Amino acid sequence: MSTIIEVTVEGMACRLAREALILAVEARDPAAVVTVDPVSGHVCADTELDLGALLLAIESSGCRPHLLA
Repeated sequence: MSTIIEVTVEGMACRLAREALILAVEARDPAAVVTVDPVSGHVCADTELDLGALLLAIESSGCRPHLLA
């Protein structure tokens, strides 16, 4: 069962950083659907990953995730 998780992320200033983030999540969940808004830093992931695994995937891409309040 997939879950939609939303976070804000720092460090997505360039296209390569955004692509690295998406690839990092998809490497852990190939069926994930990840949308990124580079202006606001908002990331929405429809994924089988739990929150901790998603945050680790984002961090592995070189970005810093923050949970939305």
